[in-house]
Formats: sequence, C-alpha cells, structure tokens
Amino acid sequence: MMNMKDYEKRAEELTREAKQLESTMLTYKALAYCTEHGHDWGGALHLTEDGTAVDGICVRCGVRLTATNVELRFDEANTEGFGELAGQVIEDIELPEEEPTPPTDTSETDEKPTIPVKKGKTGGGTYRVDVSHITGQTKD
Repeated sequence: MMNMKDYEKRAEELTREAKQLESTMLTYKALAYCTEHGHDWGGALHLTEDGTAVDGICVRCGVRLTATNVELRFDEANTEGFGELAGQVIEDIELPEEEPTPPTDTSETDEKPTIPVKKGKTGGGTYRVDVSHITGQTKD
C-alpha cells in the first residue's frame, strides 16, 4: 500500500515525464514546420572566431547549424555593389597593409559627397555568407 509520500514522489515523476513529452511534441511540430517551410536563423548565423565554421540556431525549432569548410565570397551578380570584387573569395583578395577606413554612406568623387552608396544590411565590416546549399534552402 502506498503512503502520501509515495504518491507525491510518483506525481513529481509523472509531472517531469509529462513536461519532457510535451517538449518533445512541440519540438517535433516546430521541426516539421521548418522542414517544410525552411529554418529561421533570425540573422543569427555567425562565423566562428577562428573563421573555420558558420554557427547558428533556428529560432523556431532550436536546431543548431554548424557548417565547416565555409567559403566567404562576394555575390557574383552584384557587380554594381562590389565592383571587380564580385564573385571573388575573400581569401584570394590581397588587402592593403594600411589601416582600413570604415565605409562611407556617400561617394568620394567630390568635396561634398552627393551620391549615396548602397550598404549591405549587415554593414560594419561583416560579410554575407550564403549557406543555402548547407541548409537546403536554395532558390530554385
């Protein structure tokens, strides 16, 4: 025969098990949605400090993406935005030895800049990393 403490202990065990089952069920639902509609990295994909991998977590289902052997390349089709660097891998670009100057919002063709220069959404010296082939989200 069970006493009150045994019932309390069993109730706690069942509560823990129910919470774990609910978490599993919700994760399955989120993963199924992401598998069908694509993961939402929430702009949180980032290059690791050593530059060897891209890391991120889907904000919907919580799956972690770790992609190694990453190649950083300027968008090939955007010659207007990247000029002759379009399509080039950054490891192949020889950078000047001097201290780089931050990008400006206007052209430097006149004493008073008048032509706005397009900046990427990331700005601040970060690069756009295309991981669609890794995540299966190609635009075909």
